[in-house]
Formats: sequence, structure tokens, C-alpha cells
Amino acid sequence: MIGNGTTRIFQHMAAILSADTSLKISIKKFMELVVVVVVVVVVVVVVVVVVVVVVVNMEE
Repeated sequence: MIGNGTTRIFQHMAAILSADTSLKISIKKFMELVVVVVVVVVVVVVVVVVVVVVVVNMEE
């Protein structure tokens, strides 16, 4: 029963993905947006860490 439900969900998702090319494009754009956001977050974190390290070293 559970297995059948998950298969149906996957088939549904596959049908949605294959049916609409504009949706595929939007998913691709969404993935690119996610990648950009992740990169920005990583860069911000690195900059903050570097600034904190520099400030701590200057205080000592």
C-alpha cells in the first residue's frame, strides 16, 4: 500500500516533469537560483569568519 502510494507520487512527478517544458525551464532556473544563493551564503560566511579572525588577532 505504502509502496504503491510512493510509486504513484513518483509517476505523478515524472508526468508533470515530462509534460511541461516550461516547467522544466523553471526548475532549471530554480536550481540555478539555489546554486547562486548557496554560493552567496558561503562567500558571506567566509568573509565574516575572516573579519572575525582578523579582529580577534588585532585585539590580542
